[in-house]
Amino acid sequence: MAQVDLNISISTSQAKALEFARRLARDDDFRARAAREPRKLLAEYGITIDDGDRIRFSPIVPPKHVVEEALVNVTEASEFADLDGFESADPFAFWLFVCLVAA
Repeated sequence: MAQVDLNISISTSQAKALEFARRLARDDDFRARAAREPRKLLAEYGITIDDGDRIRFSPIVPPKHVVEEALVNVTEASEFADLDGFESADPFAFWLFVCLVAA
């Protein structure tokens, strides 16, 4: 398999990223759109992927329960959580999580 240069640009808030993940876990229309046009949807949430359209996204989004479990782990049970709710100590890891959930 050939190596592909990949540049990911993220310009969004934690609230918007959590909205994306929650909708991916709970909204069937959103999930269908994520499967149909992932690049466009990610761009609407501030995540752009510059690879010359060489990477092909799978038309299968993660199962709802998998995304929901990831949300619980990120918002309640991980190093990203604090007593006041979600506050990421490591923004890069959080955004990487959102990209991987979406891919």
